[in-house]
Amino acid sequence: METIENMVNFLEKRFRNDPGTCEWFSVPRALGRLQKLLELTSGDYGEDEAQELLDWSRMHSLVKVKEAAVPTQICPPQISSMELSDIKVGGKARKPDDAYYDKSEVLRERVPRGLCILQYKIGGEPGWKARIVVHAFHKFTGGLEDNDDCNTDPANFSYGKDYEVYFRQRAESAETIVCTQKINGEAAHFSAIEINGSILYCAGSKNVHMLFRNEADIELHRDSRYMWARSIAKTVLRDFNRMEEETRQMFISFLVMSKLTGVFEILSKDHEHVESLDHLSEPQMWFLGWSQGPPFDRETSNRSLLSLPPVDGYKIAEAFGLRPTPYSVIPLTSLQERIDYIHRNLYGVEGEVLMFVNEAQEVIGLVKKKSIWYICLRAIREKVKSAITSQMKSMNAKESPSTKVSKHTPSRRECKIKASVGPAWLLDFVMKPPSKFERTRYNGFRTRSNAASDLDCAPCTEEVNTRRKHSTKLTTMRGAFQSIS
Repeated sequence: METIENMVNFLEKRFRNDPGTCEWFSVPRALGRLQKLLELTSGDYGEDEAQELLDWSRMHSLVKVKEAAVPTQICPPQISSMELSDIKVGGKARKPDDAYYDKSEVLRERVPRGLCILQYKIGGEPGWKARIVVHAFHKFTGGLEDNDDCNTDPANFSYGKDYEVYFRQRAESAETIVCTQKINGEAAHFSAIEINGSILYCAGSKNVHMLFRNEADIELHRDSRYMWARSIAKTVLRDFNRMEEETRQMFISFLVMSKLTGVFEILSKDHEHVESLDHLSEPQMWFLGWSQGPPFDRETSNRSLLSLPPVDGYKIAEAFGLRPTPYSVIPLTSLQERIDYIHRNLYGVEGEVLMFVNEAQEVIGLVKKKSIWYICLRAIREKVKSAITSQMKSMNAKESPSTKVSKHTPSRRECKIKASVGPAWLLDFVMKPPSKFERTRYNGFRTRSNAASDLDCAPCTEEVNTRRKHSTKLTTMRGAFQSIS
């Protein structure tokens, strides 16, 4: 394991060779903050707080804890057993977590969107030890006027700007705003820990994480809930193998020493949302920021939502060969102008995440703002999906037993996975009238032949008139989509 001095010297050398240094980034200040962080996180940092947080989560009625045993093959020497606990907000009612976060300051403070605690037993020692292995970004939101997926009741808010309920200070306290592109992918987290001299990696999605050392360990997690965690872990190892040896070792040491969680967004053609990912030949990880769990730095009265200032974090990520999300820095006085630009001028991207940074370089709040292009496109997709689902139920009810199952019909799970790939075939279907109809038990509607082949559907030209009866809604949606594209 590297020393703090070696780590600082390595990063200083990389910073000095970086031609992209800007006015918002000072090498001496960045290295000073990093050195202070590494000194703070040395030793048994956070072990007592991790156990207390886990006990509290198990007792809270609005917090869910999913525990899973770590395969024994992964346990380091002298560790008899290990258990990972994924923690998230959610009550008995099946509804989005926004409703719980909006009403509870405690949940906003204690349960980020991505929290994983490791418990382990050492040999014959009594009791369990605990470590926070993943602590991602705290929940944040956008304005009610532009959220395409908003589940928020405005009556729950006490501030003039609805997103400020998630801020540590009022927005007016900010000095600058770091504007980062909102990547239209899936949340991904990565960290590394050292236990009894062995280094373990932890990777996962928003609510499911796994421990591993190599690709063989990844394959030990065969349960379906690990589907995205496996993909993220494999992408991490792939990127590791492409790093220079010195850079890779320094990066692992940095994660172990700092106890930081790298927060990413993963883009994959296997899980497309609204933005087209046809150009990708393999999954990509985009770095968003560094986050860290308790204990907090007691010297600051208002703890930053990120462990390092955003630009510092991006420069450190670049030094290790990571791919930061595109970003720019503006003064607070340009906020409204920037929001108008995001809404009206951005095309082909979801939007931006705005990070409000005060004079002390603390991130006091985050806000997501989405482009009108994205909002409209997603709304159309949801309407199309609803219409198709309704038609699917109607047609499945009319099917005879002989047509319900065939060797060409995909399983329900296969169809769900492929249907979740994204809107590419749905929007294609909306924009242009189909020329050839195909059908399956699970999609329940006829699409053009290229869309059907994506779903492995068997051709069928029956009941074309039934399909045409449902075309009025879809024709209207085609017109709406074409008018904004």
